[in-house]
Amino acid sequence: MLLISTAGCVALLGGSIFSSASKAKPQNFYTIKIVYFGFETVQTTGVNEEYLTLPTPVFLEDALSQVKQKHVVFAAMLPTMAISIDGIPANGNPQLSNNSEIDFIPTFAGG
Repeated sequence: MLLISTAGCVALLGGSIFSSASKAKPQNFYTIKIVYFGFETVQTTGVNEEYLTLPTPVFLEDALSQVKQKHVVFAAMLPTMAISIDGIPANGNPQLSNNSEIDFIPTFAGG
């Protein structure tokens, strides 16, 4: 009687039972800081700031999507917000860096 393990068969064929897992590209993640300005904004979200961890590459729209999902009522307020990234007014859908900061500033509060 001949017994051959699955691992032995794979090894004989020149492969590994872990080959597909070992070839998977590791996923990188960035941490993005979100800051909410203004009483009404903080009251709506329940926080002054929070952090998101998102897979790279990360764009502004990726972060906005997460914020909208997490704070549904706040999503309705977004059109009245000025948005800045690292202190610079956001324009379009820029790519974010690790540890980027997104500020939501109500326009009635000087945004």
